[in-house]
Amino acid sequence: MKSTAIEIQDKLGNVPFYIDYLNEKIDRSQPHKHNDYYELIFLSQGEGFQWIETEKYCITAPEFYFLKPGQLHQWQFTSVPKGYIIMFKPSYFNAVHECNVLGLCMRLEDKFRVNVPANYTPEPLLNAMLEEFLAPSGFSSKYLHGILMAIISKMLDLAAQQPNEKPYSNTLFDRFLQLIVKEGTRLHLINDYAKLLNTTPQTLNAACKKHSQKNASEHIAAHLMQEAKRYLLHTDNTINEISYILNFNYASYFGKFFKTHEGITPKQFRAKYIE
Repeated sequence: MKSTAIEIQDKLGNVPFYIDYLNEKIDRSQPHKHNDYYELIFLSQGEGFQWIETEKYCITAPEFYFLKPGQLHQWQFTSVPKGYIIMFKPSYFNAVHECNVLGLCMRLEDKFRVNVPANYTPEPLLNAMLEEFLAPSGFSSKYLHGILMAIISKMLDLAAQQPNEKPYSNTLFDRFLQLIVKEGTRLHLINDYAKLLNTTPQTLNAACKKHSQKNASEHIAAHLMQEAKRYLLHTDNTINEISYILNFNYASYFGKFFKTHEGITPKQFRAKYIE
């Protein structure tokens, strides 16, 4: 039998954000994953099934779906679907200034399907977002970010009011990302994370490569840099104090780490963004 690799789709390419109406046709997609972007879908109409990882779910429109990067899924519609599809990369948001939006996305990752009650209609917001996307102005990005944040916040609110479904994913990669959020300022080495996850550094790296384009060390460094920038821009802590908070043994180590990843020193970064 000829083997076929699971397709990894990259519909966005170099575009960080996209919104459109759903393709209104009865279709069955092939199992696929998304390359480093989220997909938020609102189904106002439609019948059929959705596979997420190994679980099969019956579509019960109206409802939201939220699919994270690297997640396996497949559609099988049995009636014409209607609604909206939004795709965006994590890099669409400023990890320092818009950390609250990224935090909402991480919270929503466990709420992959959210039912929409009869007394809530998201179409006006989604239509406003689509119109702004098609005819952008100077402040369109802030406008789009604001609406997206409002929609995600509402989805979390609705999800809290409905019964929990069976978790679809508890992969090593998912647990690693959750651990980084919890221990990211304390632990800097892949070996430390591998021990806590009862695995080896090699297995952890393989899991990261399977679900993303980064190895484990790159994920750890990205989180540390995000935390460092937040402290530099949003606190009055000295460089030495921030180095201590982030568990670098010496401020010089912190400075070297920061410059390696950002190209400038922490002091230069702070001066660049704070007058």
